[in-house]
Amino acid sequence: MFQYGMSSSQYVYFYFYSDCLLTLLLYFAVAEHFVRVCDSGTARRYARVGSFLLAVFVGIFSLAVVLQSSAKLMTHLVLEYSNYLSYATAGLSLLLFVASLRNRGVSFHDRLLAFVLTSYLALMPWQYLLRRLYPGFNSIVYTNTLLWILLLLGIAYIFSDPATGKDERHIYL
Repeated sequence: MFQYGMSSSQYVYFYFYSDCLLTLLLYFAVAEHFVRVCDSGTARRYARVGSFLLAVFVGIFSLAVVLQSSAKLMTHLVLEYSNYLSYATAGLSLLLFVASLRNRGVSFHDRLLAFVLTSYLALMPWQYLLRRLYPGFNSIVYTNTLLWILLLLGIAYIFSDPATGKDERHIYL
């Protein structure tokens, strides 16, 4: 990055490929938490297979969209896959939150974590939409940082507040 600069194509490739990898990791983290919230072994198996198939179908859909467009197939595929997978992650986190409320055996930590993840992932598309609707409004640029701070504060609250740890064993990081 020091050699080529932040406006170079190498930086853009690095940014989009790492963003896709992080989105994929976030998707599987939400999917694994969804499996943890499920009631029975059968529901857990369906959740694992379903989350894997959803990631595969998002990839196939992204490939179909990219094949309709032009030249740089791999770069556009990574970009489209990252965008569509972030929307799928937001939907999966909403299902996770509903499942955590429905299942009585879910611990309070898991419910709070599902709420924080759902709030964060549901606000990300709104932030993207606001940036597209009001491109000259510079304050929207800082909302991404604000959302990251709220996510980190929410997770820190879940794992550090002694009031939330009374219903289960302590979690050590």
